[in-house]
Amino acid sequence: MTDTEHATANTHHQKPAQTKNKSITLSQGFPGHEAHWRALIGDQAPTEWIHQALEEVSAQSPTDSAKFCLLSNHQAISTQLVFELSDQAEPSRLVFAVPAIGSPHRYQAQLLKIWGTPLAEQSLLELDLGGDIKVFAYNLDHLRQKLDWNQIEHLEVSLSGLALDLECSEEGQLLHIRDAKSIEQHRALIEILLQNEAHLPSDSRAKIKALIDEGKLPKEPITLSLDQMCAYLYSDELGQQDEAWCRGEVIGKQLVTIFSKNFLLLDIVVLRDPDTLPVVIRIAVNEDLAPKPLKVGDFVQGNIWLQASICVKPG
Repeated sequence: MTDTEHATANTHHQKPAQTKNKSITLSQGFPGHEAHWRALIGDQAPTEWIHQALEEVSAQSPTDSAKFCLLSNHQAISTQLVFELSDQAEPSRLVFAVPAIGSPHRYQAQLLKIWGTPLAEQSLLELDLGGDIKVFAYNLDHLRQKLDWNQIEHLEVSLSGLALDLECSEEGQLLHIRDAKSIEQHRALIEILLQNEAHLPSDSRAKIKALIDEGKLPKEPITLSLDQMCAYLYSDELGQQDEAWCRGEVIGKQLVTIFSKNFLLLDIVVLRDPDTLPVVIRIAVNEDLAPKPLKVGDFVQGNIWLQASICVKPG
C-alpha cells in the first residue's frame, strides 16, 4: 500500500434539491479480503466465523437490484457474508466474507463521494468530518441500507478498523522531511497557523496554495518530533483508500475471546485538534500480533483498514 501525506440523532439528511453525482465506479473493483482475514486470524481459513454467522444471522437485506444480499451476525467482531441471489431471490453463492468491527464512536459527516465496484456489491465512503478532516472508510452498510447516495449530504457514522500491523511508538521518535513538496506544504501550513493564532481558516487550502505559488518559503529539510503526535494518512491507491497509516494514543482497551483466540479492542485517538472533537477509532487486533506490553496512554502506529457503519433510524 502506498501511503501519502493527507493529512446524536440517528437520522440521515436528504437534500430535496438536485445534487451532483457522488458515485464513482472503479473499473478494476476492490482487492479481495484475504489480507484482512490473515491480519485477524493468521493463515487459517475463516470457516468457523462463516458458520457462526450463518447460525446467528438476524437479517437478510437484498439490494433493490436483487443481485446480492448481506447476511451478518452481531458481535464485537462480526462476520458479514455477501451472497449472490438466485432468480428466486434466494442466497445461492457466497461471494465474499468480511470481518466487521463494531464501534461506539460516532461522528457527523458530509458524504463527499462513494467509490463502488462494477457489480455494486461493495463500496467505500469518502467523508468530511469537519475541520478540514477527510477520511476514507469501507462501507459496512452498503447492502444493508437502501439509500440514494447521490441525494445524501450528511449522515452519522461510527468508525472502526482492523489493524493490519501495529507497533508501539518509540519515545523521542523523529520524522525527517526531505521531499520538496512536503516541505512546502508543511511550511505553508505553519505560516497559516501563525497568521491565524493557531486556528485553520475555512479557506486554508487556498491560502496554502497561494503561499506555495509565491515561491518564497524556506526549502531546508524539516525534522519533527513525533512524541504526542496523532496522524492519519490514507492510501492513494484507488479502491484501497480505506487502508491507511495512523499514529495515535490508546485511550481504551478491552479483551474479547472468539473461537479460543484473544483479540484486543483498542480505542485510539488518530486525529486531535483544539477546535474540533478528537477522532477516535475502535481498532481490533489479534492479541498475538499486538505490541507488548501495551497499556492505556501508550502511543501506537501502524497500518489499519478503516470501516464505517451508517447510523440510520430503522424504517
